[in-house]
Amino acid sequence: MAWLALAAWAMWLHATGTACDAAHQVVRQRLTVSAGVPTVDVSADGRVVAFVSLARLAAADDNTTEDIYLLDLTTGRITLESATAAGRSAEGTSQHPRVSGDGRILVFSTVAASLVGASVEATGAQVLRRDRVSGAAVLVSHTPAGTPGNGWSGLPDISEDGRFVVFESRATDLVAGGDANGAGSDIYLFDAADGAIHRVSVTTAGEQPATGQSASPAISASGRVVTFSSTAPLDPPSADRPSDRAGPAAVRRDVFARDLVQGRTRRISTSRDRDGPNGDSYYPAISRDGRRIAFVSTATNLDDDARATRQENIYLHDDGAPRLTLVSRSASGGAADGGSRHPALSGDGRYVLFSSDASNLQCTARCGPSVDLNLVADIYRADTVTGTVDRISGTPFERGPWWNASSGVASDRSGHVVAFSSREPIDDADLDHDDDLFVEVLPDTAEAGAAAPCGSGPER
Repeated sequence: MAWLALAAWAMWLHATGTACDAAHQVVRQRLTVSAGVPTVDVSADGRVVAFVSLARLAAADDNTTEDIYLLDLTTGRITLESATAAGRSAEGTSQHPRVSGDGRILVFSTVAASLVGASVEATGAQVLRRDRVSGAAVLVSHTPAGTPGNGWSGLPDISEDGRFVVFESRATDLVAGGDANGAGSDIYLFDAADGAIHRVSVTTAGEQPATGQSASPAISASGRVVTFSSTAPLDPPSADRPSDRAGPAAVRRDVFARDLVQGRTRRISTSRDRDGPNGDSYYPAISRDGRRIAFVSTATNLDDDARATRQENIYLHDDGAPRLTLVSRSASGGAADGGSRHPALSGDGRYVLFSSDASNLQCTARCGPSVDLNLVADIYRADTVTGTVDRISGTPFERGPWWNASSGVASDRSGHVVAFSSREPIDDADLDHDDDLFVEVLPDTAEAGAAAPCGSGPER
């Protein structure tokens, strides 16, 4: 029954247009999505959603491990993507899916020997790149000899055309010339044009520091700019940061961006004063052109508003702006009353999506159905043009709060097709208390309170 509802919604969505005439629609599907980040991704064109699930959603899935699936929103079809050449489910866990702009190329991490082509029991997960049209799968995290790296690799991201893949790895043998920080994690880039791998977490001079680790990469649409977090000294000491790498107690995670054309590495998480950030910054997301980067930080001195609490906040870097912007700001302009994390960006960087425990992001008084009293993480979308923040996870059209946590948000290029996971029951029959997949089609700026439907598409 849920199958038919999804297919009907998908066909209606295709007929009415992706943005749905700037009104709000939602589809819920009992797909037992794995919780956490990143377990959901949306193609730039808004057509397909990739996700991780423990459930057997296809006839070929004969195990209970985490598999990669893809939902086509124009047809309602769900396909098993972490499958062997024989079309059966792989024997090991697969995670962290990311899709190219048109959904053709898929990357993910896996421990399945049948997918990697070799046992990874000793090394851990490896990264694969799969062409969904030809069916060809290529090992991304390989040595110069073509064998799997000698350490764990994961958290991949992919350029819009599918050519470039960035990933985090603890392997020490992916590139020639040794590994200065040993088994510490680094960021690498795979070029599908020639199969070459390059280390990205290096200084502007191209050097890999002997200390520090790098994590959580994201790549711009063209593959030119890669952003990531790192504890390594990738930029030289400056007036803004004179000594925050002086000793173990001072080492913090910062967000960096590397321009692969210019060969330049620069720190994005800069403070408003001359003392350097006083907290960690991590988990960046990047706009299509690489000019805007959103990230999480516990620092209290990144913008002009002093804060006493070291909770997680979302900040936005813009190459055209002199300072960072606090995105997870209360409706009154002050500090949020809860932590925010895991940002995602629309292609142009206008919309910043994230999860938050805060209850004061959307309104200040007389909130009606917009009041947030559930004390769990909700999904929000901040519009950097209008300055409004709208809660996405909520009862459709009334926007009342859900009483279960939501996480793992991703969006298409426009910022209108949004997918995430939530433990909120999809209907009265949903008693499993597991995470399900939610896909919403949003207007340019969702209104707090009622959002008028733009058609008679089913809500399930």
